[in-house]
Amino acid sequence: MNVQSYKEEKAIDSYVEAVNTCCQSTLDKVNQNRLIMVLQKIHHNWKTRQALHSLSSSQMDDTGITREDIKAELSKPLWK
Repeated sequence: MNVQSYKEEKAIDSYVEAVNTCCQSTLDKVNQNRLIMVLQKIHHNWKTRQALHSLSSSQMDDTGITREDIKAELSKPLWK
């Protein structure tokens, strides 16, 4: 291998490393955003299911929600 080939190979390696670092940083941010979104969804579902659970019979009649509807909703995992 001559000096020019060696320099070109090192430049390519450096470029590939820079791209990998940039891509990993972007992937880390995307994964972090996904985690935040999932946690927000879990929190929202937990709060709304709490509210459903505390509905009185008259509130259920007013909204057309049955006890079976509430049981079905409460049986779902929080992330769904």
